[in-house]
Amino acid sequence: MAQGLLALDELGGPAADTRPSEPLREQPVIRERAATRRSGVGEKEVRILPDDPDSSHPLSNEEVRQGFGAGIKELVDLRGWQDRADPDRVFQAVGEMAARAVELERRHQAPLRRLMEQEFSNRPDAPRWAGTHQATAEQLVDVARGYLYSGQTEAVAGDLVLHETLPLSIGQMGVCAVSYQGRHDQWHQRLVRRDLPIHTGDPEQELMALLDRRDRIARPGQANRMRQLSDLARRGLVGYMERYVMHTQCPGKWRIGNGVPTPLDLLTGMGNMDLLEMSLSLMRDMLLGDSRWIWVSSKTDEHALETVARALRPLEFAIFMRLDGRLRDQVGIGHYPPFHARLAEAFVEEVGPHLVIGAYRAGAFSPPRFFVAHEERSCEAALIAMADAAALQPQGVPALVQIARSHCRAALGADGSFEKMVEQAFRHAGADDWQWRF
Repeated sequence: MAQGLLALDELGGPAADTRPSEPLREQPVIRERAATRRSGVGEKEVRILPDDPDSSHPLSNEEVRQGFGAGIKELVDLRGWQDRADPDRVFQAVGEMAARAVELERRHQAPLRRLMEQEFSNRPDAPRWAGTHQATAEQLVDVARGYLYSGQTEAVAGDLVLHETLPLSIGQMGVCAVSYQGRHDQWHQRLVRRDLPIHTGDPEQELMALLDRRDRIARPGQANRMRQLSDLARRGLVGYMERYVMHTQCPGKWRIGNGVPTPLDLLTGMGNMDLLEMSLSLMRDMLLGDSRWIWVSSKTDEHALETVARALRPLEFAIFMRLDGRLRDQVGIGHYPPFHARLAEAFVEEVGPHLVIGAYRAGAFSPPRFFVAHEERSCEAALIAMADAAALQPQGVPALVQIARSHCRAALGADGSFEKMVEQAFRHAGADDWQWRF
């Protein structure tokens, strides 16, 4: 893979690719682990993913000793604890540990550079532009003028505010699309969760039935329905609507999102098969129909990949690998019904090979940020994200995404105004204030 200044053909990637095509084989350099979450709630509730592996694989005492340098008995032995705080001693100890950690990271820089520059691009199934690419400040200025400030790029962000009480929960979902040419569109949806009415003609019987129902909301060993509904709205519905707005309301533009394009919540439908079917169809159309998109996240669950990305230089980005292996792992550990398992597997095989994961560093003061893009437009996508993130250091994330999120949260009243409005409504209805707080 050629190193140095990235040559661009109208932002379409490196000017030429002389490497012959290779058959796709799953030989990841970095072990790809699938994240797991608990299933959600729906009319057809299915346990899509197993329980959190951290809870089913407890730490042994030897692992605790390796991690903390002492076993459980030594850690809880009060004789080894200090009887008073000593700021000088704490500062000295922290300074020594920080120096050792920094020295260790510096020793790894050269091997990590070789890994990024050679091994990723030499894999048999490597993406087209795998390896490292160095941009210049002049290039980023041109990209910002041609693609950002001209209105050719739009960002989409969604959020949820929720006031929860046992008798009644009221929330608002919202999605916002913005651009530097003044676009500021919003869409909102109100959510209400209430107790189903119980009518027996006997107030005491109604009360006992209500208490029994609320007791079953979060009984040990049973699913917490209130939490499931909240999670379904926050992660499932908002995530779906972000992608729906991006796909249907931003035609002919570059689109930037926060996170990953194929989150586990939508790959599983959070246990709701209707949401699963709709999500797979939407993500397929969005990701393959128009490849002008990029999703940026602050970090990844892959700690090894995060370590590699720390070797990036300012204004440099790298294309690491295709995303199909990770998606295949996520779907493979699930417990789908047969029909929906085939749907998920078909989605991974069709969409996964076109998605690549990489990282960029927008400046000397910015940490590396991870992105997912379409393989054919991965270099363009990285440059657009870097150009927008260069103005937002040291965060290093695209400023347009932050603007979209800020506008969305302001419109929803996430600053506390929605909460105050709901509490005022309860007070006007004659409710004691303390009874109706979360």
